Amino acid sequence: MLTRERLIEALEPFSGFVQSAVLYNLIEHGILEQVVVAGIPVRKALTAAGIPPERVEAVRLFLDTAGYTAEDRATDKLVRIWEARGWYQMMIGGYGKTFLGIGAGFTDTAAVARDGKMVGVGSCEISVHDAIPLMYRVLEQRGKTYTSGIDLGCGSGIFLTTLAERYPGMRLTGIEPSPEGAAAAVEFVAGSPHADRIEIANADAIGFLQSTDKHFDFGIISFVIHEILGQDGEPGVRAFLRSLFDTNPGLELLVIDIDYCWDDAARMTDRHCTNYYNHYFLLHPFTDQRLAPKQYWIDLYESEGLEVVVSDADTPGLDETGIVTAMLVRAKTVAAEGTGDD
Repeated sequence: MLTRERLIEALEPFSGFVQSAVLYNLIEHGILEQVVVAGIPVRKALTAAGIPPERVEAVRLFLDTAGYTAEDRATDKLVRIWEARGWYQMMIGGYGKTFLGIGAGFTDTAAVARDGKMVGVGSCEISVHDAIPLMYRVLEQRGKTYTSGIDLGCGSGIFLTTLAERYPGMRLTGIEPSPEGAAAAVEFVAGSPHADRIEIANADAIGFLQSTDKHFDFGIISFVIHEILGQDGEPGVRAFLRSLFDTNPGLELLVIDIDYCWDDAARMTDRHCTNYYNHYFLLHPFTDQRLAPKQYWIDLYESEGLEVVVSDADTPGLDETGIVTAMLVRAKTVAAEGTGDD
């Protein structure tokens, strides 16, 4: 029987849905930045965005009642949303339409729609907090200097500018198959002081590798290899790896991806898993992406004549689930021939 308490509990998912939608839009319209970063009063920031007075009051009261603001200023609850904005950009801006349209995927095997540009923007913003610090740790452990790098699925281009900062002599190429994503990367990179060493190509990875005369000693593929697995299957992944390593002898590839563990009930009790990864895992089979356990990838690399030279996981103090992993991979023939860097 529906009682007051049962109804209140039943409405919690609905409340979260509305709050997420409102907060995402405040982020994308620049309002949250004005309130949190610039310290502008809520009413003034909403009014400056061109919102009519009655709607300004509606949003202000909504935020106040939900505890995001008090006395026309941001509370720490709203500051936390700003700090985690990348998750809202990816999961609401990028995959919001996927979750709303997920029913279409119950009977139709075609991929449910998503906003690829916002997936890329949000993913790269999240990477500032997890994948980039993880990349730094792997590179520090490896202790090598690279001169020519390629980002295979570069999104907004943040890994390119980060690598250019770390390696002053490095020239970089970002491959992005989405026209919208490539345009966003060009715009982002243009604002970097290292833009003269970075090139963006709107192309698929294998086609680019087979047509270019460039050669690379370092590559990175961040949260993309599971897309290849989902859309082209394991043969597609193997073809990608062969094309990359055959055309770039001596290359070291940093693969940042997910250690799929949805069926591990004990691991999934972690609050980070229940609040984020449970939803993240859900969207993948509906968008033609296939996640796999870390051991699957290790075995696949081994069968392709590759070896993992450095492996790491997590961002201490932020994501300690062990789900985000990084593996630096190279051809075994390089080790057998000896490169003098081991």
